[in-house]
Amino acid sequence: MRIEAIAACLPANAVRNDEKIVRATGVVTRRLAPSGTTVVDLCVAAAERAMTDVGARPTDFGAVLCVSFTQRDRMPAAAIQAQARLGLPTDVIAFDVSLACSGWGYGLYLAGLLAHETGKKVLLLDGDVQGERACGDEGTEPLLADAGTATVVSPRSPDGEASAPWRFAFAADGTKGEALK
Repeated sequence: MRIEAIAACLPANAVRNDEKIVRATGVVTRRLAPSGTTVVDLCVAAAERAMTDVGARPTDFGAVLCVSFTQRDRMPAAAIQAQARLGLPTDVIAFDVSLACSGWGYGLYLAGLLAHETGKKVLLLDGDVQGERACGDEGTEPLLADAGTATVVSPRSPDGEASAPWRFAFAADGTKGEALK
């Protein structure tokens, strides 16, 4: 298994945080998408770049999954929308995973499993459009922004050989979940 490419799509609008926030968090700027922009818009733009970077064709993919907690539409799933917009085959595995900060790690785990099982590349999309949600919330607004990423995961090592599945170690502790609310 290997990561062949990672690409990101950041909106052009960069908003600078005030110095107090920068000193406390290190977050100097955050990117905000124009109103109406969806996580699918950002992730598809990133996917087009990642696919071009590795010379991948739509038929090279066996799955696409989208990790986000800010999908605008409950149906169809963001992964299904991306599948159609990217011209991926209709027989690909396509599903969404609703996670926030831990999403890319879990998504990479799932993408590795899918690449191993299908013997094809997997497109992992991860992103959120949080700017509009956080507007006016002083506690979260300086940290929440908009972006989309695409990761191409291959079942083959650089020498073309099929490789063993990746191994991950996860830990979960839901006892502090109220703090996130």
